[in-house]
Amino acid sequence: MSHDSTGSLHTVFVASSPVLAAWSERASVSSDIVALDEADTQGIIDVVARRRPTVVVLERRFLMTSKGAALVHRLRHDEELPRVEIRVLPTEHAVTLTTSHSPAVTSPAAVVSLAQPITGPVRRAVRVPMPEGVQAQVNGVPAALVDLSTLGAQVISARALRPNQSVRVQLADERGVVVRTRAGVAWAAFELPPGAPPRYRAGVEFQDTDPAAIEAFYERLASSAHGRRE
Repeated sequence: MSHDSTGSLHTVFVASSPVLAAWSERASVSSDIVALDEADTQGIIDVVARRRPTVVVLERRFLMTSKGAALVHRLRHDEELPRVEIRVLPTEHAVTLTTSHSPAVTSPAAVVSLAQPITGPVRRAVRVPMPEGVQAQVNGVPAALVDLSTLGAQVISARALRPNQSVRVQLADERGVVVRTRAGVAWAAFELPPGAPPRYRAGVEFQDTDPAAIEAFYERLASSAHGRRE
């Protein structure tokens, strides 16, 4: 399924080498799907241009990267490419595809059915939802990390956050690797959830962070989540 040939095609599945290898061991052979390594973005574009698929499925983790965001933008805006439906495979479903032995789950059709369509305009950088329980430090105070991109994050904090406020953000993973950055609060909203203390939900824009450091943070987070499920 990882090879390319000629003729029309329904699905291009773009994922990391470990995911493709594990899925290919379990999935049934089908001429309707081609699995391609995310590292070869030009190869992906070439296959889309030549084989004219209906759907392109991308791992959500890949969308966190600058390469993933750039690929989505090109697929949606390059007039020389055919129009395709772009779908995102959540991390938990990528794990399911690579660990299950059920034919219903490992079939080529499952890759599409487990993925979610991208709707609306393409962001400058795709924000990826974080697993429940992941926290950041905002000005030294713990805050729930709602989503994350190479450009910013959404957080929920018990301490007041206001638009245009400058803050210090710290991210730390299970291995103790820390990413620190200055950020500006782009927007903030006061919330009174039923049965819970008041809180502030805010979007912050990073000011001095290397995008590669954020990408590496999410890679480690996704790897830890995968390991806990095995």
